Amino acid sequence: MATTANPLRIQELLDRFIGFLSDSDPDLRSCALVNRAWVHASQSHLFSTIKLYRASVSAASLPRTSSRLLEILEASPHLVRVIVTLHLDSIVGPENFFSFCGLPYMRLADLRIYGIIDLPSDREVSALRQLLGVPTIESLHNSGDFPDTSQFLKVWEGCSSTIRDLQLCVRAREPPAPDPPSDALHHRIKVESLELYYHNAFQWWFDHIQCPFDFAGVRQLSFMPFLGMVSRNLSQAFMTVEVLNLLDIGFAQGGDLSVFERVVDVKMYLSEPSWALNALRTLPPQNHIQTIRFLLMSDFPNVPEDQEPYLEFDRAFSMLSFPNLRVVHMDVPLPVSAMNGGPETHFPSLSASGILHWDFQPSRYGLRPVDAEEDG
Repeated sequence: MATTANPLRIQELLDRFIGFLSDSDPDLRSCALVNRAWVHASQSHLFSTIKLYRASVSAASLPRTSSRLLEILEASPHLVRVIVTLHLDSIVGPENFFSFCGLPYMRLADLRIYGIIDLPSDREVSALRQLLGVPTIESLHNSGDFPDTSQFLKVWEGCSSTIRDLQLCVRAREPPAPDPPSDALHHRIKVESLELYYHNAFQWWFDHIQCPFDFAGVRQLSFMPFLGMVSRNLSQAFMTVEVLNLLDIGFAQGGDLSVFERVVDVKMYLSEPSWALNALRTLPPQNHIQTIRFLLMSDFPNVPEDQEPYLEFDRAFSMLSFPNLRVVHMDVPLPVSAMNGGPETHFPSLSASGILHWDFQPSRYGLRPVDAEEDG
C-alpha cells in the first residue's frame, strides 16, 4: 500500500513554508529549534539581511551588537554565505568595520555604507575597497566625507562590475588638476539607476578619468535640482532617463526639466506649490509624461488664506500640457479622513479630471498606519 510522504520531510517544500515567515524573526528562531532539517532554511532568512546603523539599532549599542554578530559569523562561516543585504555604519567601531569588510560574502547584493567621516590610513581604504569589490553587489549606497582626494579615488579601484543601482551622499575635495593616471579605465560599469545627494560636493569625480561608472544608460535618476547638474559624463543620463525623482523642492533656484527628453515618470515634493509649478512649466508641450507623484510632507492648512497656494497650483496645473498623462498620485502622511479637507477641497480641478489618486503613505514619513490613525 502506497504511503503519502509527509510534506514537512521534503526539503524544498519545507524551505517554502519557512519562507512565508521571513518577516518574523521570532518565528524563524523558533523554527530553527525544531530539528536539524529546519535549521538551514531558518538561518538563511535570519541572516540574509544585516542592518547595523543608527536607525535600526541604538547608536550606543551598535559596537556591542556588531561584535556579538561577528562572533557568530566567524564561528559559523556558512552564515556569511547567506547574507544578501548589509547596511553598515562606521560607528560599529574601527575593528568591527574592518572585520565586516573582510568577510567572504558570496551572495551580497544590497550594500549600504553610512557615516564614513575620514579614512586616515591605507588599511581603512583597503578594507572599504575590498567590500566594494564583492562581485555580486547590484545596489550600492555610500555616504560620508572624504577630505583626502587620493583616498576617495582609491576606494573605487576594483569595485564590483555588477553594480547597477548607485546611491551617493558624499563630500570629496576636488583634486588640483591631477595628471591622468597611466591606469586609465577602458571599461566602465554601466549604471541603470542613480541617486545623488549634495552632488555639487563631488561633481568633479563624474568627469574624472578614474571614475569607474558609465552613466549613458541611466533609466532612473534621483537628484537635488537646485544644485545644478553640469558634469559632462553625468549629463549623458539626461538623454535616457525615464523615471525622474526630484529629491528637494529648490526649484526656485533651478530645475529645468526640458533636458529630460524621454522622462515618463516624475516625482517631486509639493511643500512649495509655486516651485513645483516652475519646474513643470519647463517641460515642452509635447512631453511624454505619463505619471506624476507629488509628496506632501504635512497636513493641509485649515486657514483659507493658507489654502490658496494649493488652489492656485490646481488651477495652473490644469492649464499645463500633458498629452500622455494617465495618473497623478498625491502621497500624504495621513488618511483623507484625518486631513483638513479632502482632495476636492484643495485640488478641485484635478479631482474632477478623474486622474488624481490620493495615496496614504505612512511609512514614507516614519509613521505606522496605527500611529497615523490614532493621531487622526
